Order: sequence, then C-alpha cells, then structure tokens
Amino acid sequence: MARRAATTPDQLLKHPGGTLPEKLNGEAELDELYRLANNTKGIHAKMRAAHLQHTRQMRAEGSGVVRVIHDTTALGFSG
Repeated sequence: MARRAATTPDQLLKHPGGTLPEKLNGEAELDELYRLANNTKGIHAKMRAAHLQHTRQMRAEGSGVVRVIHDTTALGFSG
C-alpha cells in the first residue's frame, strides 16, 4: 500500500487529463488505488494531513508553483 501511495501521484501528474484507468498501468494498479482510497485504518487521513502540511510549507516559503489536484466528478443518483 505504501508503494501505491508513493507512485500514484507521479502517474497522475504525467497524465493530467482523462480517467483513472487511462492514467494508471492496468486494472491491477487501479484496484490497488481503490483499496488505498477505501482503507479504513486511517491511512488516507494521515496521508492527507502530511500532504496538506507540506503544501502549506511550500506555499509559505514561496517555493514555486503549487498544484492543487482534485476530482471534479459529479454523480447523479436521481433516476
């Protein structure tokens, strides 16, 4: 799981457009990412907190461009 957490951001940055299956190298990597995202042991929250702290530090130091990557997917379950 740690390997997936370390490698996925680089893969996503290499392919800023498109879907997750297009960005990752096959179904196995996509499944690993989904397992990481659905982890119930608090790993995701810890990773987010560390990333947020690092991003704030970079911004405070004015060390260049800070990219904010987010998902703009909208789901509708109305019918």
